[in-house]
Amino acid sequence: MISPFLLTSCQKDLYDSTRTVVSEEPSELDFSTTQNVQFDLNYNVPTGYVAAFDLYTENPCEEGTNNIILKEGVKPIGSGISVSGKFNNTKVFPGFVTELYAYSTNLFVNKLMYAKIENGKAKFEVVDTPVAAASSMFATTRNASNGTSDYYLGQHGNKADVDAVNRPNYIDTNKKVEITNELISKINNVFKPNTPVESKFLQDASLYLEKDAEIWVCVLVTDAALTNELRYFCYNGPKGQLATLSTAERAAIPLISAFPQANLSKIANQGLQRGEYVKLKYLDSNNVFHDTFPAGTTVGWGIRGYLNGSTPTFSGNLCQFWSTPAWNFEKTEVGRNHTAFFNAGTSAEPFVCFGFEDLPAESGWHYYLDVDCNDLIFNVQLNPIDALDPPPTIDEEPEDVYASQEYKGYLGYEDYWPIFFDYDLNDLLVKYHSTVNTKTQSGKNADTNVYVTTIEDDYTMVFTGANFHNKFSVIMPFSKSLVKKATLIDVQEDTQEDITSKLITDGDGFIVDICPDAAAVITQYDRNTAPYRYRVSIELNSKAMKMSDFENNNWEAPYNPFITPIENKFARTGDIEVHLPGYRPSQRAAAKWFGTNDDRSNLDLGIYYVGGDTFYNKADETEEKNIFPFAIHLSGVEDLYIPDEKVRIDRTFPQYKDWILSGKTENKDWYLHPWK
Repeated sequence: MISPFLLTSCQKDLYDSTRTVVSEEPSELDFSTTQNVQFDLNYNVPTGYVAAFDLYTENPCEEGTNNIILKEGVKPIGSGISVSGKFNNTKVFPGFVTELYAYSTNLFVNKLMYAKIENGKAKFEVVDTPVAAASSMFATTRNASNGTSDYYLGQHGNKADVDAVNRPNYIDTNKKVEITNELISKINNVFKPNTPVESKFLQDASLYLEKDAEIWVCVLVTDAALTNELRYFCYNGPKGQLATLSTAERAAIPLISAFPQANLSKIANQGLQRGEYVKLKYLDSNNVFHDTFPAGTTVGWGIRGYLNGSTPTFSGNLCQFWSTPAWNFEKTEVGRNHTAFFNAGTSAEPFVCFGFEDLPAESGWHYYLDVDCNDLIFNVQLNPIDALDPPPTIDEEPEDVYASQEYKGYLGYEDYWPIFFDYDLNDLLVKYHSTVNTKTQSGKNADTNVYVTTIEDDYTMVFTGANFHNKFSVIMPFSKSLVKKATLIDVQEDTQEDITSKLITDGDGFIVDICPDAAAVITQYDRNTAPYRYRVSIELNSKAMKMSDFENNNWEAPYNPFITPIENKFARTGDIEVHLPGYRPSQRAAAKWFGTNDDRSNLDLGIYYVGGDTFYNKADETEEKNIFPFAIHLSGVEDLYIPDEKVRIDRTFPQYKDWILSGKTENKDWYLHPWK
């Protein structure tokens, strides 16, 4: 080992620092600003079902005009795709992130889930999203009855048949229906939130029975703005006659509550669950219930929204709509239609469903209809199944599911390696923004894996506080055999080059040379220089890389970025590289520089680009802890204050030293708080 106080003649030419390494032991400090988080995110869905979600560091939801919506201006910090309701990958986040919210627009998973990051793990729990309250504008004359429901199913025949978590005690446990991945995938892809439903499905959902039949109903979706009761009524005659009834005739028809609160529980095994059916009963003219509905009966539907979504109440001004459009109060014929009627199965094996819109259609109201008809979606099971003419069938195959994971931050380098210089870490400052695009199949041909399709990496040369000219490159962590095509785009010049053949295999990965000379594209020492941006676009072979491998192997951006001084007064031309601490050099780097001067790398032990653990300060003849790296990655920051020239990083960012000395437990966002 070379003595820390001896320098070769070549090394003397490099730089005579006021600090000299006095320890042969490499520093054990970890200068990483990221954290690896193991996910425990689970949804209650069928095997094979896939659902995309976005991740936020704050609650992204607020009560909107007609539903729960994302707050304006919030941006996700990540995303993912769950398969069979599970997402258990390891994700990388900035170290200062302490909590996560998973938000999904998928109809069949929890809209919002929350996790606090503890000991590198994030176990997600359901979050109750606020429910919009019905206002006095809903005080309309009821078309069928003026009060509570006339009858309830169950042994008591009243509200006592529902427990404290809104689960009816009359669930038919003998009714077993497989609600498959294919069925709900088709429904989710057709009935998208805030998207008008196809006109062929927007129709009266009342059931006209052509044969004697038994009927069961199951709640599939509750993406409602209100807390709703589902009611039904029995009419002896074709459903077309319902539109001709007078107000008095409508009011005389008894209403039966199928679900006093048609709300699926957000917690498995508690409250009402998807797949639990209640058996409807036919009410005859003598007010006697029967298990079988006679042929020629029309079963109509109605919903009623609660004034208070959190406390069940059957009084006050209530929002109510009917499957018979003429019974609704809007002025236009289209506006009065509040139900969708459809078959999510096949003609041979129908899966008959209907969906409700629970808010008014007229734009003059405070609330207005978005015509997505997915506020409440129900499945109707009949015995025999051909007791009615099935509604229009969803013919579309389920769509593939896509998600894009983004990473961003800054990279700062000292190009005097293997000796320390001024610790300002601004010899080259690079901003990066990486997007990893993924997809998986849904529905009948669902794949159990999510695959990376393309990787788009933007690298912007922001500042160079160096006399040297530095090249910027990246080692990608996976084999180039997975790459179908790689393109280097000079954004400023608006040119692009196919570099697939120029990718250089390096260990298990490959090298991408991005900027040949930073000093040639941005002005040295100029804080106001125009940034210069490059983009690397990598298209992968089909199903070549699983996203789980990408995340669990910690292949996320910024990968292994490094600079190569290509011109300087020491004639070091191309055999020196500067990488982040702990990241290996490429095959192009000369081994002779490692372990010399202020560097304490040990290639045999896999220790790279770290200094000794202490310095001797000549100025005041003292020893001090080495708290500085040769390069640093600042994760998750969009806009960074450019470190001041010839000013140590701990002076430009006063919280830096506390972050290091606390073992990175305090001031984790130190680089967001410059001294100015």
